[in-house]
Amino acid sequence: MKNILIASQMYYPDISATSKVITHIAEFFSENKYKVNVISSNRDYNSPTIIYEKNEIHNKVNINRYRVPPFSKNKIIGRLLLSIFVELKFSKEFKKYTPDICFAVSNPPNMALKAAKLSKKKGIPFIFILHDLYPDVLVKIKKIQIDSLVEKKIKDATKQTFLLSDKIIVLGRDAKKYLIEKYNVKPEKIEIITNWGPNNEPIKADDFREKYNLKNKFVILYSGNIGETADFKTLIKTAKLIENDNSIVFFIIGNGRKTNEIRNDIKGLSNIVFLDYLSEKEYMSALNSANVFFVSLRKELCGISIPSKTYYYLSAGKPILAVLPENSEIDLSIKEDNYGFVCNDYSENTLKELIYKLKDERTYAFLKQNAINTFIEKYRNDVVIDKYIKCVEELTK
Repeated sequence: MKNILIASQMYYPDISATSKVITHIAEFFSENKYKVNVISSNRDYNSPTIIYEKNEIHNKVNINRYRVPPFSKNKIIGRLLLSIFVELKFSKEFKKYTPDICFAVSNPPNMALKAAKLSKKKGIPFIFILHDLYPDVLVKIKKIQIDSLVEKKIKDATKQTFLLSDKIIVLGRDAKKYLIEKYNVKPEKIEIITNWGPNNEPIKADDFREKYNLKNKFVILYSGNIGETADFKTLIKTAKLIENDNSIVFFIIGNGRKTNEIRNDIKGLSNIVFLDYLSEKEYMSALNSANVFFVSLRKELCGISIPSKTYYYLSAGKPILAVLPENSEIDLSIKEDNYGFVCNDYSENTLKELIYKLKDERTYAFLKQNAINTFIEKYRNDVVIDKYIKCVEELTK
């Protein structure tokens, strides 16, 4: 039985997107006769006052959690201090294991580098799972300056991690292109493995629709991190443009650094409902209540961030309405498989037109069926995660 070690600051029962992805990967391996150990932090990512048990076995995965202080991820200084603690604590825990292969996720970047270095010392293969690319994301959203000390240190860590990695898993074609062009990474080192959605049985939407008085409403839903990478401006301008149409309602579900800003922007708007994170059951009910899911990414983030919540949305079998840069991975995916509409010009007038196109019954039915087919063929968890097994088997022959 092969031994896999996974390093991730976030893991079950944390409900952040990264936690869910890494938890699914770990549990998939454990179901397929691998021994899996996870090294994670003991605090919830979004609510750091929530503390988890030091050791736990969940779905045959051994979870070993190290202690970190309750720093807020919503402030740069908090994230930097937290990343230092994560690296130090992770290094200590890593020495307890003798795995056949190690995985690490890209947040925080210094932890991934430490995992890569320690893997090389032990003479085992290392796989780098690249979600958001640092420092590039922080530079693009103007959180740090290019050529600053922080930028240089993070970039150096990222470059070293790329060099030490046996495989780099990216979520899309745009990310692969970016790494080749900007970081001179060898193409054969990069593996494109998208994220996925669950094979869940649908949960009835009646309770959610009744709770929010959504009878005969056309519901457009965004859920997830209310952070820097998504574009909410176009959505809010569009909501203002069609506020008099009582048949359309927008839901924003989640939390993050831009929560207060978004709440201020939508004050007085009757057609946007803003909710905090929901329980898993209520969240699934919300997904099944929606007619359409909204996905967005800031123009400048093409190739360095991917709204992978799209795949989770597709598991609910509904069309996608997107505001995305042209030739970004989700833009390419939507247009290839025709399961939604994309607004590439970030114009509220264009987005308004696309919403009314979606309201056409025949168009909606066509896109919905394509969403269902695309999910089954490409983005079901068993279809996608099997690629991880092939990757591990290749590196541990």
